[in-house]
Amino acid sequence: MHQGRSEGMDVDTLLAQTAPDIVGALVGAPAKAVTEIPVYEPSNRRALVAMSGLQGDLNGVLSVRCSRETAEKLFDHVVQGNAAKTEDSIRDLMAELLNLLVGQLKANLMYQGKTVQHSLPSVFSEDEGGGAIDMLAGSTPIILETEVGPLEVQFTPVEEAY
Repeated sequence: MHQGRSEGMDVDTLLAQTAPDIVGALVGAPAKAVTEIPVYEPSNRRALVAMSGLQGDLNGVLSVRCSRETAEKLFDHVVQGNAAKTEDSIRDLMAELLNLLVGQLKANLMYQGKTVQHSLPSVFSEDEGGGAIDMLAGSTPIILETEVGPLEVQFTPVEEAY
């Protein structure tokens, strides 16, 4: 359980309650939290990760990770042929998904009287991300099963920066 500086702020619970609805709305079909689906094959290092830093009453990194195949299927499902499928457009969609999650998390925290600032999302493949990916290793992701494939949503707390 990841809490901020004040009692009552359980980020894992907030994400578990909201992430399936947000992802499901984007996919257009229910997203279900599960415990054991391989999201990507670690040996191929081709997963895509979108990350945004959070700072304030809550400090950490919120991320969304999925296989390249899932990201491409998500793009096809959302765009439905109305835009060219390029590396940049797929990454833009991953960033937009993360922005939706960050926005809902911030709204829930504001309702609790908390303030959090966030950075613009960065999206990269695991072979590009190296050290940034390694910092996510300490926390447990929420794994969402969708009709386009599994996605991970994860909050990783970090020490407050001064």
